[in-house]
Amino acid sequence: MTSLIKIPGKFPGRVQATCYESLIWLVSASSSKINDFEKQVIECFDNLSENLKNLGRENRNLISVTVLLSNMSNKEIFDNLWSKWIGDNPSAWPQRSCFGVQLGKGLLVEITALAYKC
Repeated sequence: MTSLIKIPGKFPGRVQATCYESLIWLVSASSSKINDFEKQVIECFDNLSENLKNLGRENRNLISVTVLLSNMSNKEIFDNLWSKWIGDNPSAWPQRSCFGVQLGKGLLVEITALAYKC
């Protein structure tokens, strides 16, 4: 029998991660809404890492990542922080895309991801 695991989110009615069979779906956004792009990005990375760890996985288990930025002029800053977080091993890098979108009030970045749990 397969099991479905959901990690509750910080916001009502949402989860931060869902695990079903060998796949993990994740979402991360800053809960503090501080007007500091770098701090929000680091909080998103910390949330992703924590949720992966709670499911027995690491960043290298990421398959695909979608980055949503409220201002695309922050993409270079994000890319630099991303490179530090994801590491320098190309075999561990996920496919990644980045979009400029209108996010909720105070939210500067949101990240969704797919990982494997084999």
